[in-house]
Amino acid sequence: MSTSGCPIPAHVPRHLIRDIDPYHLEGGKQDAVCAWGKVQQESPDVFFMPKYGGYWIVTRKALFDQIFTDPQRFSSHRGAVFPELPPETPLFQPLQSDPPDHQYFRQPFNILLSPPRVKLLAARAREVVIERLDSFYGKGQCEFMQEMAMHVPIAIVMQVFDLPFEDRERLIPMVEVITRSEDLAARATAVQGIAGYVAEWVMKRTQQPGEDAISALLKIKIGERPVTTEEVISTVTLLLLGGLDSVSHTMGTIMRFLAESPEHQRQLAENPTLIPAALDELLRRHAISITTRTLTCDAEVGGIPMKKGDRIMLSLPMTGLDEQAWPDPMRVDFSREPKNYLNFGTGIHKCVGLNLARAELTALLEEWFKRIPSFGITPGDRAVTATGQVQGVMHLPLSWNVA
Repeated sequence: MSTSGCPIPAHVPRHLIRDIDPYHLEGGKQDAVCAWGKVQQESPDVFFMPKYGGYWIVTRKALFDQIFTDPQRFSSHRGAVFPELPPETPLFQPLQSDPPDHQYFRQPFNILLSPPRVKLLAARAREVVIERLDSFYGKGQCEFMQEMAMHVPIAIVMQVFDLPFEDRERLIPMVEVITRSEDLAARATAVQGIAGYVAEWVMKRTQQPGEDAISALLKIKIGERPVTTEEVISTVTLLLLGGLDSVSHTMGTIMRFLAESPEHQRQLAENPTLIPAALDELLRRHAISITTRTLTCDAEVGGIPMKKGDRIMLSLPMTGLDEQAWPDPMRVDFSREPKNYLNFGTGIHKCVGLNLARAELTALLEEWFKRIPSFGITPGDRAVTATGQVQGVMHLPLSWNVA
């Protein structure tokens, strides 16, 4: 599929067409989230992007809320991934399913990520954070993404599936292609690569079940029928993508902000009990993901008529930067009580791993500020970010004084 554009549907008002590319936003290499803020400020509440086959884009949190909570009209089937992958690519479950099938795929994770289970995994995340800090604290510097962010979430998601931690070296390059390449052929190949890896383990767990998430998925029924092997593979592939990428880059995005804000560092170092509330505000301000929906019928969104089959791209960074939803949204205020922010989505597709992600982020901030109360971007270097399905931090050099 060409990224250059598509024939403009007749029902799209010409004044609502905007020539943007989510994989190449202006300023995206310097600050991927703020690059979406610039799009938001310069665009109407709803506009049409011809690239990648054509998508409507909404820029206001109220419209995101409307779309996320109405799966009957705004379907996730074959959507959710941006740009849409070729039809032969296996569906990612439960992300790309609608009711009633969605509940069957989600239920095992509701059990496996129950509060007691999350508590155990959070303890392991804290151990990994401490191990990583011990490995580089004395140097007075680190490349945060490679030395911390790419270790903690990955260790946890591999534990959930009982997969060898060393296999992350095989998986991470493919995840990067899936979330940040606009080359659909390369993305489809990477998806197949991860699915092939998962298929090996699904076969092993079919023969020798355990207490892991793969074994749990193999036991479910979709209505009255057994789950298929292909459905288990796609579900595990999706969860691996989330664990190998989204949490890591959320860590990077938050730590980049803190590195450039001594006042916010001071607040957390002097009052660590503030961290759970501060995390809500940091997440509100730093959403990183893109998802999509497809209209199942003609509908109006933000007063704009759309047609059945139209696709909507939902860039979550704009939800936290919307001045109609948050007073002075660019300002990070730890006394703010941000409710219903959308980093983890909302409605039936609200992230199943949100409590685990919060626990990992909390462990990172608590243990980091115990040892490193003041830090910054390493002089002479700079942070590098990237836009795409997930807004990523590609390079984050941090330094501090060693006590």
